[in-house]
Amino acid sequence: MLNKKWIPIVMISCFLFIFLTGCAPIQKMETKNTNTSEKRDANETTYATRKFKHYKGETEVPANPKRVILLGRYLDQMIALGVQPMAAPNWEKWIGDVFPKHLQDKIVGEIMPIEDESKPNYESLLALDPDLIIGSQWMARNYEELSKIAPTVLIDESKPLFPHTLLQLGELFNKKERAEQIIQEYNKKANEAKQKLADAVGNETFIFVRLSGDKLYTIYGPRGDQTGRLLYTDLGLKMLDGVPNFDPSGQAELSLEGFLQLNPDHIFIFTDIVDDANNQLKELEYSNVWKSLKAVKSKQVYDGSEYFLLAMGPIGSKLAIDDIVSQITK
Repeated sequence: MLNKKWIPIVMISCFLFIFLTGCAPIQKMETKNTNTSEKRDANETTYATRKFKHYKGETEVPANPKRVILLGRYLDQMIALGVQPMAAPNWEKWIGDVFPKHLQDKIVGEIMPIEDESKPNYESLLALDPDLIIGSQWMARNYEELSKIAPTVLIDESKPLFPHTLLQLGELFNKKERAEQIIQEYNKKANEAKQKLADAVGNETFIFVRLSGDKLYTIYGPRGDQTGRLLYTDLGLKMLDGVPNFDPSGQAELSLEGFLQLNPDHIFIFTDIVDDANNQLKELEYSNVWKSLKAVKSKQVYDGSEYFLLAMGPIGSKLAIDDIVSQITK
């Protein structure tokens, strides 16, 4: 039988045991709930979404995407907006550099090059864990597979890339005002250059031709691509009339004989960086008919090889304008 003098001590011990063992789980639960709350708040910030209309319809996209894979030709435009993708197309086979030279000093850290964006490696893209994928309308056949990896937006390219696509990207990244400001700044520069060129050449005629090494000479018109937009719309240069065989995309492919029948006052030449294209240029330059053209005799044949790339965005387009004005007015 328990001695009476021990009863108070036992009762106190039991009380302390119950108190301590009863409080410990409560403390643990409070800590757990706090951590869960912090995690939920972080998730809400990361995964807040909104609907965005694009070429393939309407997609729920992150409100503030952080891990963007770019599969279109919009690196210049995105950097101009202050948005850098984690991965973007590799340009090496076209220009000899992984990314355009005029953007290299503007890239912060690294961008993973994607070897062939037209035939995406879905497993590689999935491993990058993107929260947004951006492609062009020409990737519509890949849309369903890309959408399984991350929310995917296809940019409409029914008009030349810049400024048409910049406005769409501005909407996508909640930078509409910045996109409009960029366009205003560009238009101001283009209009000033347009006046200088008008004073220098008046109504003299131009053509822009691309040599790809396939024995054809591709002429780009005002509607052909961003280069045609830059030369004939933004800078107001007058394209030579009478170029035959323009297709709906605004390009005409001519044989050497057909090309040499053209006789503009000025010629821009874009030569692809492949041996066949360089050989094609040599063949052209050796032609007696070529040597008789007005532009050749007047030394008004210009290297336009970088314009096709530069004209894809506002940063490059401004550089192209400076070079065009310099070549024509020197």
